Amino acid sequence: MLAMLAYPAAGKTGVTAVSQTPFLDDAVPAVACQSRHPKVGFSAWDEENGTSGNDTELAYNHVAANRGGAWPTTASATTFTAPCKGLYVFSFSFERDATGLCGATTGTTDDVTMYLRKNGTGIGSMEAWAGESDAVRASAAASAVLFLVAGDQITSWVRSDGGKFRCLALYDFSGYLVSP
Repeated sequence: MLAMLAYPAAGKTGVTAVSQTPFLDDAVPAVACQSRHPKVGFSAWDEENGTSGNDTELAYNHVAANRGGAWPTTASATTFTAPCKGLYVFSFSFERDATGLCGATTGTTDDVTMYLRKNGTGIGSMEAWAGESDAVRASAAASAVLFLVAGDQITSWVRSDGGKFRCLALYDFSGYLVSP
């Protein structure tokens, strides 16, 4: 089965990407970690997130894939919980906007960074950074390969220089188990 991922309309954010991706059934029961090849994978995204001040945990209202049930099915989900011990790959990206897309306040053109935390602690220099520029749009992406044990939690966060108002036009977070 294929699911269509439709990103925001071109007139609304300037993003025109539409892609077809294999739909990973979130109705599959929790992963049997004793299996030789457990299947765990998720992909979540959201749009028009405006925040300022301290680092902010990102929430996701759209789930494109959720195999193994490791991503919550609730609205505004924030946390991936590893169901099995193993090596995982995560990717995350965002598009910074300074046009006023996130309400009356114009987002900063200063540095904006998205990064991951494992069990509440930042993960070294694993971050996506859109540097200071005069451009009204900038994007960044990064990946991380992490060894996790069952119950470890991974969250994504955003920050900006001086806590300035930041607008993420579109952002995503995905991950999958490579090897148990």
